[in-house]
Amino acid sequence: MAGRALAFTEHVPRLLRSGRGGHRSTQVFFRECYRLLEAAAPYLGRLAGVGLDSSERGHPPAKYAGVFAEAKRLYVERLAAGKIEKPTAVDEMHRRVMEITGKDPLPYGIAPNRRSLEEVVASALQQKIIAHRITVEELFPPSTHSLVG
Repeated sequence: MAGRALAFTEHVPRLLRSGRGGHRSTQVFFRECYRLLEAAAPYLGRLAGVGLDSSERGHPPAKYAGVFAEAKRLYVERLAAGKIEKPTAVDEMHRRVMEITGKDPLPYGIAPNRRSLEEVVASALQQKIIAHRITVEELFPPSTHSLVG
């Protein structure tokens, strides 16, 4: 997967460290993220992922949800259209999930994954990996509970 991920690592930290504060800086930051994503559009068939190199401190996941949702939408659209240049086994699995279920192969968030997450917790309890039952919400930071993508 090396060399196949679109990394905003060179651009985003520069924006975050630029010293510009407040609302305007956030708008500039997101315009830059979307601009980079648009610039990468011709290469999406060769990319395995999109990532940000940033601490969550002061930058909760909800802040980036729109950028990641757009990247995922572009991937799923290209996957469904057969426009992934060299599909990996994972791409083929995602395509097959879409083909069989007609659903999003990459559901994000607690709500669309609740059943699977509850099964993981039950299995961990049964195997004594955890000492007591915990809620799915306890697995994730509160700032991510309402995110869906």
